[in-house]
Amino acid sequence: MTLHEAMFKVKHDCPFGTISGKYPSARIFKWYNPDNDVIEILARNSKERLAVIKELSTLADVLREHSDGARTHLVMTRRRWTLKNSVTANIEAFNLLQIPPEVYEKGWEYFHVIALRPEDL
Repeated sequence: MTLHEAMFKVKHDCPFGTISGKYPSARIFKWYNPDNDVIEILARNSKERLAVIKELSTLADVLREHSDGARTHLVMTRRRWTLKNSVTANIEAFNLLQIPPEVYEKGWEYFHVIALRPEDL
C-alpha cells in the first residue's frame, strides 16, 4: 500500500495560533490523546515563555507542569474545539490521518498528514 504525505500551514483565528502570534520567540507543540493534551513550549525569550504558559493555562486545567528552564511541558485536560470548520474537522472529513504534533509558531499552525488514497489529498 502506498501512503501519500503532505505538510501544510494554516493561519486563522484559534486559541493556540493566536497565542503563538503574540509571542514571536515561542514555538508551541501539541500532542494529544482522548483525555489530555501535552503541550511543549520553547522560547528564546524567557518572559515570553512565561506569558505563553499563563495564557495557555486559561484555556484548560493544567494537570502537571515541568520546566528545565529552556522548555516547559504542560499536561492539560483535553479540550476538543467544536468549530465545524476547524482544521482537524477538515482533516478528518477528507479521510486524512494526522501525524502529531501540531506546531504553532508566529500565528501559523503546521500540520503533517498522510492519506491512503491520493485523491484524499
